[in-house]
Amino acid sequence: MNRFGASYFSGCPIPLEDFLKLCHEIGLDYVEIQAEHPYSPSEINTRKIDYLKDLLSGYGLTPLLHGPVHDVNLASTKERIRSASVDITKDCIVLADALGSRDMVIHAGKCPADQVPLMLDRARECAIKSISELAPFANDLGIGIGLENKQKSKDREVIMKVDEHVSMVTEFQHLGVFAVLDLGHAFTTGCNLVEYVHAVRNILREVHVHDNNGQYDDHLALGRGDLPLEEVVLALHDIRFNGPMILEVKDIGELGTSLQLLKELSHT
Repeated sequence: MNRFGASYFSGCPIPLEDFLKLCHEIGLDYVEIQAEHPYSPSEINTRKIDYLKDLLSGYGLTPLLHGPVHDVNLASTKERIRSASVDITKDCIVLADALGSRDMVIHAGKCPADQVPLMLDRARECAIKSISELAPFANDLGIGIGLENKQKSKDREVIMKVDEHVSMVTEFQHLGVFAVLDLGHAFTTGCNLVEYVHAVRNILREVHVHDNNGQYDDHLALGRGDLPLEEVVLALHDIRFNGPMILEVKDIGELGTSLQLLKELSHT
């Protein structure tokens, strides 16, 4: 049975309290909170954590945490930046534990456009070094680390293609690392989404869902772009995926209609 959630993203136009109420009203199971302002580890104290846990519990929502998005790069070839990114991410892992989130999503990092392809292999080595520090730290706290694939963009993401995703997750799977498949991100790369789903079938624990036109990471409501959602949902059914499906829709007003479409396809 599929379970559904939504992302409370950095820059969301409504307060988290209102977002949680909305998620409860439309029947979601999860809320994935981005560890960015005002919910970054340096800005949230024990009192606020307890307040959020009470809210989540009152609305019957299971918390998930998304690690830092801005100003960090676990694949940085500059050691001080890479190391600082690891430290910030460790703080987020501690926050996930405090919130009661047993999983946390992270981005493996990127290589700047003017360094590709010369430094891509080096950036990948730096990402592996970072994850080798983060995975045991998280595992000791009982937190699973979800590595998310990223979109096509000017900079070259370390995990953008399916073979990169499988390779990096598999290397650290014994430490609780798993794959988070972002369908919208994958769609911008021109890959076959059905084949992607089957390739990660043994390491997949979470799916992010949003739409686009295949070119830009627009985070549109479902049905507003060209993503072949029906085919992908069928593929997820074929591999018996039953983890969280997290809607990452920028237009909060279309969250409910996106959920309804996803539920309809999931029960087809």
